[in-house]
Amino acid sequence: MTAIPTQKSTIVRAGIGVWLRRFALALTEREAPALGARLAVRMWMTLPAAPAATTRPQLTPPGSRTFLGPGVAAESWGDGNGPLVYLMHGWAGYRGQLGAFVTPLTEAGFRVVALDAPGHGESGPGRYGRGRALMPDFVAALRAGIAHYGAPAGVVAHSLGASAVAIATLDGVPTNRLVLISPVANVMSGIDIFTQAAGVGPNVRARMPRRIERIAGLPTSHFDIAVRAAEREELAPMLVIHDVSDKRVPFDNAVLVAAAWPDSRLESTEGLGHLRILSDPAVIDTAVSYLSRQRQLADGALSVVALPAECLHVDRTGAGPLRHRAAGRAPGGISVRVRAPVPARVAPFGPAFGPVLPRLAAGLRRGTGDLPEALLSRYYTRRLGQVSNYLP
Repeated sequence: MTAIPTQKSTIVRAGIGVWLRRFALALTEREAPALGARLAVRMWMTLPAAPAATTRPQLTPPGSRTFLGPGVAAESWGDGNGPLVYLMHGWAGYRGQLGAFVTPLTEAGFRVVALDAPGHGESGPGRYGRGRALMPDFVAALRAGIAHYGAPAGVVAHSLGASAVAIATLDGVPTNRLVLISPVANVMSGIDIFTQAAGVGPNVRARMPRRIERIAGLPTSHFDIAVRAAEREELAPMLVIHDVSDKRVPFDNAVLVAAAWPDSRLESTEGLGHLRILSDPAVIDTAVSYLSRQRQLADGALSVVALPAECLHVDRTGAGPLRHRAAGRAPGGISVRVRAPVPARVAPFGPAFGPVLPRLAAGLRRGTGDLPEALLSRYYTRRLGQVSNYLP
């Protein structure tokens, strides 16, 4: 009998495992949704098998490695007296994914520290056990880095790591200046991304937030960047960069975060997706310039998501017709209408932004319930220049 190669056997077992989990989720959706929620959250927390360190691309020369208190692996580069910039990877990532930022940052005079969150890269297990992680693990890694190396001049973070950095900032961790790449806006967005990929049904999905709260020991609202930021007047300045075609974390998430953050700037790329954005020279140049307090964009490489205020009219009376297409009526009785003509310089965004506003409004209602008008005003008016590309 011919032996099955180990790699092929592993693939077969993995395929069977995926099928069994999907079958179990489909069964519990009908018969035991609470049990299905336990299974779904366990799947959500479980990290995929990481590639071997020898197969990971090396985007920068090796730095000085150390292990911090809670088993967090860290690597540093640059002048020990330079201002500190921390690099934080995303879910199922590792510190080397942001390696392309290291040389430009050190050449700009920064000292750079890249962190592996617990359960990721070379770090040990986190608070939820081996092979599992949640956002608090990423926050813990940043806190450990700051305790060891000192307060940052800035942080560059990706995906769930970017979300964790924003939450840490809202919790009072000094971050000074932020570059968030492809952030996830809140737990509900993360659940949506997972449930669509895993085929989780609505009954199971509805019970997942409560299960997550029990495990994390915090309400899901604690991890809602947009709602918490909209209640604040002063926070560390933030640059948000997101690709409009990101299939893992939809662009709507960046819009929510940038719309609510008091001092933020939202920039878009096209065709870079969720991971290639981390090695794009224009993205890196823009991030380094922002951290260096040089806000100029790389010439023509990135597009600013903004619309001149003179093209917009805000009606807070609730009497005017509301034009949020799929939403029909915006929460809080707030209407945003577009005055013609729209300047030609926003035309390149085109139809890609058409569906965003209805999904944003729906996401707000689903993720946060009934919000007071004052808070909604922060989304629809206070950062209107940032959220204006929800144009039909």
